[in-house]
Amino acid sequence: MAGQQADHGFDHGLRVLTSARAIQAEVGGNHLVVGLATMLHDVGDAKFHDDVKFHDDVERSSNNL
Repeated sequence: MAGQQADHGFDHGLRVLTSARAIQAEVGGNHLVVGLATMLHDVGDAKFHDDVKFHDDVERSSNNL
């Protein structure tokens, strides 16, 4: 995560995981899927990619899920 905004470093990942686990405790869900989703949740975030085409491709792909 080098070169990314300070609020999206390791601490951000831990905050997201902690929040996701709290939600999972309330509503249920697969532990592995929740953990993987927290690690990947910023993959298509435009602020981390200079390539607008990449972001558009990710967004278009996620709309087809």
